[in-house]
Amino acid sequence: MQDVTNEAEIRRTVRTLVLDAAPIKNGPPPEPSTRLGGDLGYDSLGKEELVALLEQEFPGLSVPDEAFEAETVAEVESLVLDGLR
Repeated sequence: MQDVTNEAEIRRTVRTLVLDAAPIKNGPPPEPSTRLGGDLGYDSLGKEELVALLEQEFPGLSVPDEAFEAETVAEVESLVLDGLR
């Protein structure tokens, strides 16, 4: 299992990438409860692009198909953390 510092760093990186790739940018990195579609404007193509960015940022990460069903930033963080374990 990842140590807490590393996990916090991964979560920060994921939030930054989510915001960088978001069609609607609302300032600082989003909170875990931020909704991908409603708050940040993600559609299915945007989620595909996000997955590609995440896999590029975290070598060895294979994001499962469930990523396309993720509704919140917290769900994306969990998918990445699970994929890196």
